[in-house]
Amino acid sequence: MRVTALSIVSVALVLSACVDGTGVVGPADSTTASFTTAGFKQADKDLVAEGRRLFFQETFGGNGRTCGSCHIEPSFTITPADIAALPPNDPLFNGLLDMNVAFVGRALFQYPLGDGVVVLRATPSVFNMRGTEPFLTDGRAPDLEAVVIGATTLHLLDGGVDLPGERLPNESEIEAMIAFQESVRVPEGNRGRRLMGKEAAAGQALFNTKAACATCHFGGLLTDNSFHNTGVVNDTEGDIYVGDLPFDPGACRLNPNGNDCETSGANFNTPQLRGVGVTGPYFHNNSRATLRGVVEFYNSDIFASSPANQRLGIGPLNLTEKEIDLITAFLEGM
Repeated sequence: MRVTALSIVSVALVLSACVDGTGVVGPADSTTASFTTAGFKQADKDLVAEGRRLFFQETFGGNGRTCGSCHIEPSFTITPADIAALPPNDPLFNGLLDMNVAFVGRALFQYPLGDGVVVLRATPSVFNMRGTEPFLTDGRAPDLEAVVIGATTLHLLDGGVDLPGERLPNESEIEAMIAFQESVRVPEGNRGRRLMGKEAAAGQALFNTKAACATCHFGGLLTDNSFHNTGVVNDTEGDIYVGDLPFDPGACRLNPNGNDCETSGANFNTPQLRGVGVTGPYFHNNSRATLRGVVEFYNSDIFASSPANQRLGIGPLNLTEKEIDLITAFLEGM
């Protein structure tokens, strides 16, 4: 029987991860992403190191891709520019599910949802994953075990284990890859000790008040771990054209009674914002190339009339150009 990503992700694997990452994050003091084993026991450090090797080198007998083919350091995501810079024979182009114009030009990957429904989505970064479950754009992965198995199956094995030499990660490999992903932090160094500049501090104040960002982006990782339709699917003014993309229901396909599903039939996972300054382009469809563009979107009529805005009672933000700059400065320091 063919083993598919959809069938695997729907089953929560019962595994025990040895790593107990700190989960402590703070303002970035450089643009270089890294991973940390601070506070880990030696056995755990070895597990993280093995997970890193698997993440960047292991193909599991598939199409030649690794996890690192799409999650490129330092951002642990992939951009259209990254794809354009690759040679034609790069393993990234071996993925049978992803050879399409939107993949090459907009870094959007195909995700078959079943019943013939296929959507195109950006590659999420793996920064600070601990504490942000459920995972992925639609929250279909309840834990990191499901992320590892689902991503391996879909992107490395072209959707299933059905060719000689192909295999799924075994239990110890899954454990190691989880340990590595839980160790990724932005950045390594003086987290939480850098003095915020005046512009960024002013931007933080706006973030928490007039701009209403903290309605959904709050806590240590600046996320409510929930789902909303903020109107991104209707972003006709974005940097990357999205008007030709198929309708994406997001988490509403899994939970039709969720936020905004009755009014729009679509909602999407609120991303954590630590390290967001280096993880562009932004949104689940890569529609905005810069953080300033993101803030501009939330200042637009599209957001003001979105299902999430109406449900939450936020209203138009009416930010000035200077205020947009200040909020951007705050986000760039995350």
